[in-house]
Amino acid sequence: VINARHFALRHTDGRPRLLISLVRDITVAQRALSDLEESERRFRELVESMDDGVYVSDGARAQCLYLSPQTAALLGMSPAIVVDTVNIAATLSALVIPEDRSILARQAEQERQHEPTDSLLRLDIPGRGIRWIHHMSRSRHLLSGESRIYGRLSDVTDERQQALELQHARDQAEAAS
Repeated sequence: VINARHFALRHTDGRPRLLISLVRDITVAQRALSDLEESERRFRELVESMDDGVYVSDGARAQCLYLSPQTAALLGMSPAIVVDTVNIAATLSALVIPEDRSILARQAEQERQHEPTDSLLRLDIPGRGIRWIHHMSRSRHLLSGESRIYGRLSDVTDERQQALELQHARDQAEAAS
């Protein structure tokens, strides 16, 4: 694939004096762009087919760089929300019930130290009530000097409820014997 540009230099009376042609082979650049687009398509296909929510934010969690549709749904946000306007730290903090905020604060401290995190939080989701959310994150320092936080959110309310019911049944069976 080539890219050609032509420029005509003219005399003062407007007659063409010289034609300059600039021709570049852009095959490699076109192939790289095509490969990048294909990689992004596969990434979105994978992430958008998951039940879990996935997000990428800056190191301070002040700006969300990527927010999967499922993440917005898990947090009770509109799917049409603009990613740049989401402050994931403030969003999570506002939804986490007061008793679990210390867990979220500890998770944020681990992220600042670039340690992987794994927490179980209770969030009060508008219209859905209290939900148990498994929140995992990993911080990464990029070569550019910036930091990124990669997070995954899973609604484990049903599993948690089943575990509590099983424990209650065990306790009742033990008390009966």
